[in-house]
Amino acid sequence: MDKPFDIWNEEKKLIHEKKTFAFASPGEIWWCAIGENVGVEINGKHDNFERPVVIMKAFNTEMLFVIPLTTKQKNNRYYFALAEGKSWAVLSQARLVSAKRLIRKFSKIDIDSLNLLRAAYVKIWG
Repeated sequence: MDKPFDIWNEEKKLIHEKKTFAFASPGEIWWCAIGENVGVEINGKHDNFERPVVIMKAFNTEMLFVIPLTTKQKNNRYYFALAEGKSWAVLSQARLVSAKRLIRKFSKIDIDSLNLLRAAYVKIWG
């Protein structure tokens, strides 16, 4: 299967050169330029190689810890149901990202859901 790595690389260069970036807070859901990734790593979609992510922690204004979201349900401990079972946080794909990758704010989860998501992450990864 051919993957558009060259196209993603050009997009990534543009992201890297951005002079400004979004300010995000824990619990917010953003479309994020995750990219075209290798093997089983979760990919972005569309022209911006984007995927929704939930912001778990903002270490500073430039570095965030996020968990990608999907609409594909899998019944295992690495998937955590959000939005009444309409989307799932993919706990195994959690990662640090630059705030430059954020494209647009989409939504926000309530504090109780965020705390449950945090607990699910800690239960798996400690």
